[in-house]
Amino acid sequence: MIRREDSAPAPGAEARQTTVRLQGRLDAGTGNEVLHRLLAALGPGSMLLVDLSGVEAVEAAGAEILAAVRRQALLLGGDLRVTGAAAHPLFALADAGPEDSAHDRG
Repeated sequence: MIRREDSAPAPGAEARQTTVRLQGRLDAGTGNEVLHRLLAALGPGSMLLVDLSGVEAVEAAGAEILAAVRRQALLLGGDLRVTGAAAHPLFALADAGPEDSAHDRG
């Protein structure tokens, strides 16, 4: 299940923030729907906050979807942040920026 909340910028804030709360699993089976919903939530210069506190598991395909949406957000002058993520190694993939690469990690 996906729930979306939009908020106008606070006084002094620069960007609109959209919060998307995901529930269930983030994997190849749910990935296409999640990808389309997250991309639809993006706007020029906006911050997309993805709340994963209701997500039971994220597989590699799900982490790649988050990374792809973040890359798109950056291209639009915004960003994507993940909250509510358990300490799971795949979540780190979604937070990798375009300046990060596997060969730079040693």
